[in-house]
Amino acid sequence: MQTPPTSNLPPPSGPIALPVPSQSDDRSKWRHFRSLPLLGQLGIWFAIALSVLLGVGIVGAIAAGPEPEVEIVPAVESPPDTTVSATTTSVPSTTLAEATVPATTVVQAAPAVVVPVTDAIVLLTAEVVDGDTISVSDGSTVRLIGIDAPERGQCGSEEASAVLAQLVVGQTITLVPGARDDVDKYGRLLRYVEANGIDTNLMMIQSGHAIARYDGRDGYGSHLRQDAYVAADDLTPSTNACVVVPITDVSVAAVPVADIPVAIIPFADVPVTPAAVHYQNCTEVRTAGAAPIRAGDPGWQSKFDRDGDGVGCE
Repeated sequence: MQTPPTSNLPPPSGPIALPVPSQSDDRSKWRHFRSLPLLGQLGIWFAIALSVLLGVGIVGAIAAGPEPEVEIVPAVESPPDTTVSATTTSVPSTTLAEATVPATTVVQAAPAVVVPVTDAIVLLTAEVVDGDTISVSDGSTVRLIGIDAPERGQCGSEEASAVLAQLVVGQTITLVPGARDDVDKYGRLLRYVEANGIDTNLMMIQSGHAIARYDGRDGYGSHLRQDAYVAADDLTPSTNACVVVPITDVSVAAVPVADIPVAIIPFADVPVTPAAVHYQNCTEVRTAGAAPIRAGDPGWQSKFDRDGDGVGCE
């Protein structure tokens, strides 16, 4: 290894003086800068500006301290809106975003069925009072609407009561309102009586043991089934014919013929008996203006008197 040669010059005895640039040097440098082409000058200015910006950025970063850590939370997809408005149509899937939500069919609830309230009740028949009146298990007395049967003690009453008993006794019956009034003047309920779905009132007329009465024709107000009852009455002959008991115990005093005064009536004054009148039913009697018709009147027939009181087509 070679040892570098040492200098024989003595060390400096004082501070070392560094060369100081003079003003003439600065002016020569400026003149040199201005002598550069324009692009060169712009490059120098750009380098200076870049250096300044970098310096400012470094100083700002140091002053701000270390950048805080930011926790990245994955985005949570919100659930689709499932609120469905009340409508009767299905929700269509028309866009790509909506295609991911299954279409929901909304069925509108059917409107409530309004059932009309009636006074019809279902009861058991207790007993038959007569051919047009019954009593029921709740203690009420019911008068059958729109018909009339012989009262107790009248001709045909027992037969009419027996027919009505066959129709209703022991049966579960339905009492249906339909008259103008709810009760009659005796406090009896006015009802149609239906046994096993059969109109008992109409059956009594069709059996010939009752007639259509107490309706709009005689001041009691029309009822819902009046037309059907009147039609059935016109087509049905009465079965309440009473047996006429001959009078055999009345003694008649013998009167001599010579003592009987005889009135001589001129022929011209003798009333002429009209030709025989025949009525098929009560409708014809009423049409002819002969209602009510009584026993002995022209055209009288026993079938017109269903209650046995001697007056028909009342």
